[in-house]
Amino acid sequence: MALSSYLRRQWWRVPIGLRGFCMADEDKYLELKQLKDIKSEEFYDQQAHKRRYFYYIDLQGRLFLEDTRPKNIATSLKSAKFLRFFFSQLTMPFLPETLRISLSTGRLYHGVQTKHVTSGSPDGIALVRSQLAVELGKHIDVHDFPDDVDAEQGVRDLVIGDFEWDSQRYVIHAIE
Repeated sequence: MALSSYLRRQWWRVPIGLRGFCMADEDKYLELKQLKDIKSEEFYDQQAHKRRYFYYIDLQGRLFLEDTRPKNIATSLKSAKFLRFFFSQLTMPFLPETLRISLSTGRLYHGVQTKHVTSGSPDGIALVRSQLAVELGKHIDVHDFPDDVDAEQGVRDLVIGDFEWDSQRYVIHAIE
């Protein structure tokens, strides 16, 4: 029996120090989502001949080959030289007017534009790193807004709040 299923069934008998091992529903969802993203062995073999590699970045910023199972600290890529190169390719300027807050998760997102993705499209957003989101969150003034959003108004038009950046105030809109 797996430790997590044992803890779920017997949580009242588990010493308080071990209760932290229980996985949240969101963690389970992320694990399942990662497994669905993994393609067949043949796909990766075929792409490797063309020198194409597929990577996965988790919410803690750890980098993995997409087909790695399980994804944990031991299986993450750790070469400092490669990580510097990889993440330097992903950097882009901070545009405060593109910040969005998800109504469903409360997470902070930033608009992204590449040659394949346009900013403002559903695929054109990236999750802001937790530590940065906490720092930005200290300066965000959240507005009161209705619990139910009119379909006519639309979620994207809903202003969640605003914040100051470089002596200028920017509004933060919602996403689903």
